[in-house]
Amino acid sequence: MSDIQHSIGNRGRDPQDRLNDPIYVAQMQQKKEGQNGAENLQNPQSKIFHFAAALFGLKKFIGEFRESSKMRSASLNKQKTLEDLAAFKTVLEELGREDKSHDPEFTQRLSLLWQNLYENCSGLEDKISHLDALAARIMNFVRQITQFPPGEDHTLGYYLTEHAGQEWIPFPFMNLLAELHEGYLTSPDTSQLSLWIKELAEILGSYESNPF
Repeated sequence: MSDIQHSIGNRGRDPQDRLNDPIYVAQMQQKKEGQNGAENLQNPQSKIFHFAAALFGLKKFIGEFRESSKMRSASLNKQKTLEDLAAFKTVLEELGREDKSHDPEFTQRLSLLWQNLYENCSGLEDKISHLDALAARIMNFVRQITQFPPGEDHTLGYYLTEHAGQEWIPFPFMNLLAELHEGYLTSPDTSQLSLWIKELAEILGSYESNPF
């Protein structure tokens, strides 16, 4: 038989897949013992029957454990994201009270917090196929920062991402922060910065009253 024929004849017969099949493993064990595989596999009193049942149970347990691990991982991502949201809200409130646009320590802290929040949200979106209402609100908030101001190539999200860890502040970045501060002082209830702070407070409050 040629190599091509041999390959076609064994397509879908991955040895590893067969080793994961409890019936196949049981039959191999049966052959080793010199017994009739089909006959003893149907007999609840036989050793081979119990062996196959044990393997099947183990395989099911492993599958459930993996699914549980995925759920725990997603839950941890949510909790970390909420902690980052709370820290980001605190920094925005600080910007509202005082013009921090020329403060390198502040802009670095703001940028690093943004990086953490953005990365955690990216992980959250990857792990959860159907986002619930609160998770969707978090993702929406992140998109708002990413796209502000609308229609600009270099947005606030862009500068926060590029500036993380840097000791200098680009002038457009400083101007954006200064405008957010001035808008907050002029309209403390309706400015963009005020709306973001309120939205974060609502998201965090919703989680406390209805954990997801």
